[in-house]
Amino acid sequence: MDIKNRTTIVIFVLLIAVILLLIIVTTFTNNQKPPEYGTVQGQVKIGPLCPQEPCNKVQNLTGSSLAFTSNGKDFNYAPLSADENFSIILKVGTYTVTMVPSCQWMGCSHEFPKNVTVAVNKTTILNISIDTGIR
Repeated sequence: MDIKNRTTIVIFVLLIAVILLLIIVTTFTNNQKPPEYGTVQGQVKIGPLCPQEPCNKVQNLTGSSLAFTSNGKDFNYAPLSADENFSIILKVGTYTVTMVPSCQWMGCSHEFPKNVTVAVNKTTILNISIDTGIR
């Protein structure tokens, strides 16, 4: 076999390999969906704050966040506003919810951890009510 025939065969094999690689890349790229998202929003209430009413104390949770964990390693944080509200956009899936820094009230162990499921393009409401035990 002369050089010209060998070169032609090598070019033909390389061309086939490139075409196969393009088919494989296109197939896998087109089959992977982009991540889908949903929203979780709600409010964290802590109370009572005084043994009797009326109570002038206000619990400001600014600086606290809810931690949303999936697979035990992916953390997403939803900061709590001064009015105790939060909202977070997350990938679809099931999450374990805790409070950071750790919730110090007696009723926290009854409320955390919580599980929440995020659905595609839906808003899930998660309201948390922590009973302080103050009476």
